[in-house]
This record gives sequence, C-alpha cells and structure tokens, in this order.
Amino acid sequence: SGLVCWVLVWMQSWGHVPSLICKLFGEDEWECPPVPGLCFYKHWLPEGLQASVLEAIELEGWFDESNQGMHFGRLPDWAAELASRMPEGSLPPDLAARDPLFDQLILNRYQPGDGIRDHVDLLRFEDGIAIVSLGAPAVMHLTHARGGEAGSHQLLLEPGDLLLLHGPARYEWMHGIRGVTQEVFAPTGRTVVRGVRTSVTLRRLVQHCELTEPAPEERGGEGGGAGGMY
Repeated sequence: SGLVCWVLVWMQSWGHVPSLICKLFGEDEWECPPVPGLCFYKHWLPEGLQASVLEAIELEGWFDESNQGMHFGRLPDWAAELASRMPEGSLPPDLAARDPLFDQLILNRYQPGDGIRDHVDLLRFEDGIAIVSLGAPAVMHLTHARGGEAGSHQLLLEPGDLLLLHGPARYEWMHGIRGVTQEVFAPTGRTVVRGVRTSVTLRRLVQHCELTEPAPEERGGEGGGAGGMY
C-alpha cells in the first residue's frame, strides 16, 4: 500500500510554523485535514496487538454494565503498553516528557447507530490526548469550535488507527461521530458501514484537579449510547 503523508503538528508554541509529521497508510489516498496539532497514524497498532487489547478489555469486564468505562491513576498493563508505543515526535517535547505520559483512561463501545456529540475534551485534562480505534471503522467529524472559515473535516477511523490531539486540535476543534448505521466518507466517496467499534482514549489529569463537579452528558445525543464524560 502507498504512503500519503502530511498532518500539521504545532510544536510547543501554537504560533510556530507547523511540522509535517503524520503518516497515512492505506489503499485510499486522501489528504489529512489541515488541523494544527492533529497527528494521525493509519494502521498504527498491528492486528495481533489489536486482538490482545480487545481480549484484555473483555476479560477485565470493562463493558459488563455499560458501554463506557473510566479509570484514573496507574493504567492497566495493556493501556500502559499502548502509551509506551506513542510514535517519537508525535507530541511536543514538553508533553512527551511527562511522567506518566497518561494517567486517565476512557473506553467507549459503539454499537451500529451509536454516536458522540461534537465536543472539546474537558479542561480537567491536560494537553495531549491519544485515541486508539479498534473494531469496525467509523467517520470522525472535526469542526472548529468557533465555526467560520475554518470549516469542518472528516477522518476515517479504521482498526488500529491512532489519533493524537494537542494545541489547537485539542482546544479549538471539536470532534464527534454521527449516530448512523452507515455514512459516506466524503474525501473518497466510500460508504462506511458501522459495526461494533471500541475507542480507547488516553489522557492526563491536570495536577491537583479534584473530580467534584458532575460530568456532562456526551453520548446519546445522536443515535443512542450511554451518558459519560468528555
């Protein structure tokens, strides 16, 4: 398969000239959205490790009572392994040097027709967010929080894909998934049929942050799903 490569990553200061750092692999050749601070790695996690992660999630019972699970503190071994595999240069040096890199995990399981509202992750979490997509493919929509000329873009999330958000992509752009059973991915015209998808999100809690305020509803607005935090 060919290599298409370009995603804008803003290093340290949001005002600096972005570097080209992202890698896209696959038969469908399409340009990544020009969203500063977005880094997207196609087929980043090998199939064998995808299966191992999904097996661990099932064995640990993350979805026994709900389609969302959360964890704060030391990550489970399989999630710590994901964190240790973050590509070099995919986050600015100050974020990549954190110890631990991530200390919060949120798992979401999407059935066909489930969606998640367009949102910016809560400010109780630091800059630098990683999302690993497992299972069925889905189209992620990216919309600038203030609208205007920035417009909106789409990403095709497939099994093993890794998405990292920092800087403007983390704070100024909303991301969400429509509550549909199938959708056309506009850049290629491909019809994406939704199956069961699992999303693994790794974040770091702001130091000295207390989880006292109630978390707003983030799912269920489009096509069902449980309430949760974002």
